[in-house]
Amino acid sequence: MAFWFHFVHPNLSRIEEGTFEVSKIKEDYPHYLGWVFEKVARQFLVGLNRRGELPFKFTKIGRWWHKNEEIDLVALNEQEKKALFIEVKWEELNEREARGNLEGFGAEGRTYWLAQLGEELWNHSEEGWG
Repeated sequence: MAFWFHFVHPNLSRIEEGTFEVSKIKEDYPHYLGWVFEKVARQFLVGLNRRGELPFKFTKIGRWWHKNEEIDLVALNEQEKKALFIEVKWEELNEREARGNLEGFGAEGRTYWLAQLGEELWNHSEEGWG
């Protein structure tokens, strides 16, 4: 359904007229898949949480942003003062690149979170969790 609203509906007239170029979808498709992959990663984390397969049980999960900083998913347990930070990437990453993403959280965001909670950093790419 999301694919239809993202790609088909806005171009319906041109598709019906036969003037739509599929290359327009190909250009934006990786960005779209990144968004879909974030949703899948979130659902996967919720399942891991239910089964107790994470370092702690989270009570909240969502995106976080502040000024120029953004974290794809933050899973929190405010009572235990624990946070799990997850970067989700729809691309192949080697271990060095994945660790670079985790270390890439800016100083301002890290200072905020470290002052509030303990932290645990995770990275997820199409290759898996790291």
